[in-house]
Amino acid sequence: MQIHALSLTLSLSHTHRSVSACQVPKERREHARRGIKYSLECLAITQASASAAAAHTDKAKRGASAHALHLLGYHCAEFASGGHGTSYLEQATIALSHSQKIFKELEDDEMTATTLQDLGLCYYYQHRYKEAMALYTSACRVIVEKLGPCHVALACPAFNIANIMCAAGTYERAIDFYKIAYSINVQALGKVCALPPS
Repeated sequence: MQIHALSLTLSLSHTHRSVSACQVPKERREHARRGIKYSLECLAITQASASAAAAHTDKAKRGASAHALHLLGYHCAEFASGGHGTSYLEQATIALSHSQKIFKELEDDEMTATTLQDLGLCYYYQHRYKEAMALYTSACRVIVEKLGPCHVALACPAFNIANIMCAAGTYERAIDFYKIAYSINVQALGKVCALPPS
């Protein structure tokens, strides 16, 4: 039972992270609230599994805990992004920091970069752009060095760097990073997506 729950945690951790910026704020908050509940359940399952086996060094169990912590941090940050309290951002930062440490120890480069990216979002939501930029840049560095300069994971931090540049008023530089993110996504999808008329 616990092993099934552990594999379920790993397989669902990527699919449950689908909050869309296009959702209306109420839907986005509700999705984040459900995500927090789900993440806490995953974390409880992985912690129970690890304590039952008394093998906290087992790589799969540590990875499952890291994924559950990452989901918790991500959804807390998304919930807080709607202006619902800094306590959620604090919880997000703690959970994502623990998750990032585990992923780094496990040498899971893609999730290390993703977690750095999401930590950057926590700072972005607080308008702490310098700290967010440092984390986005670190995420880009990990992706380029470990996964390659055209890896699809590079699109997200490149897009968020562009957002920071827009917030700073450096629109020309922002456009360059938006183009990078767009071209990586086009390359990954294998086709050009038509933009809706403005």
